[in-house]
Amino acid sequence: MSSGVYKPYSVQLDLVSPMLLRGAENTANSAPEMRAPAFRGAMRYWLRACAGGVIGDDNLAGLHQLETAIFGDTKTGSAIVIRVLRSEDQPITINRKYLLPHKNEGSRYFFTGGSIQLEVRPRQLMTEEKWQAITAVTRLFIALGAVGSRSRRGYGGLQPTEPAIVGLRSWNMYIQETVSNAVQAVGVLAGQLGIAPEALPAGPCAFPCASTSARIRLLNHVSLNADAEVTWLMQQVQANHGDWIGFVHGGTRQASPMHARVVKMHEGYRTQLVTLPSRFNHANYHELNAFIDNLPGIDIRVEGWNQ
Repeated sequence: MSSGVYKPYSVQLDLVSPMLLRGAENTANSAPEMRAPAFRGAMRYWLRACAGGVIGDDNLAGLHQLETAIFGDTKTGSAIVIRVLRSEDQPITINRKYLLPHKNEGSRYFFTGGSIQLEVRPRQLMTEEKWQAITAVTRLFIALGAVGSRSRRGYGGLQPTEPAIVGLRSWNMYIQETVSNAVQAVGVLAGQLGIAPEALPAGPCAFPCASTSARIRLLNHVSLNADAEVTWLMQQVQANHGDWIGFVHGGTRQASPMHARVVKMHEGYRTQLVTLPSRFNHANYHELNAFIDNLPGIDIRVEGWNQ
């Protein structure tokens, strides 16, 4: 295995839906801060999601080995440095919006509009297999995830400025290619590290990850702007809410197993739903799938992710 030096991976990303990133002052009147650790955390989450489908959800030692290879641990430094730069051509703005727009509650300052430049830079010599996995997971996070508060409810969505996604066909191809490449790249890195592959888990899994019960669904509903689409989505969740879609009881919090993000297309703004079924108290995937099926749309199937 030969190691080399690789050029930074840099991509310009449009802010599709409002993004709330907490700063040092976590108050209703504090300004948001564009912070690299939020992007690192999102990338780590989607690495885990991908890795669980490749090496199995019960191989926690192998999962830790993969995470350490990229992000480091208490004994090993990270293999990458992440920088988030504001675009000069399309500057982002800050506006006050509701955290819960369907209730007109929780007014906060959000980043809105414009674009950023996300840069992932290697900080050490590494194999081509590791670098390919790093860039593939970065693209996976951009395609399926989001950043900041309420990132599972439509906020904080990002989309590559180029190439522009114009319709359902191009979005489907984008998701298929991005997810498939991540599965393959993480699988190759796992093999290089001596971690044995496993069949795709059936789910619900020990932690949120790819499985035969995972779903990617692009909804038919279209709004004229991102704010309207987020409001519509939260109205659907409120009307059908149960603990199976996430909850807060006393000091106990369970994040939603459904990731909802807003997608920009030529005809307007749509919602993409991604579910990663895992085992937790009050989980009810029959109810969750019924809720999703009641929202007209198309399911996207990718080998190694959900089939």
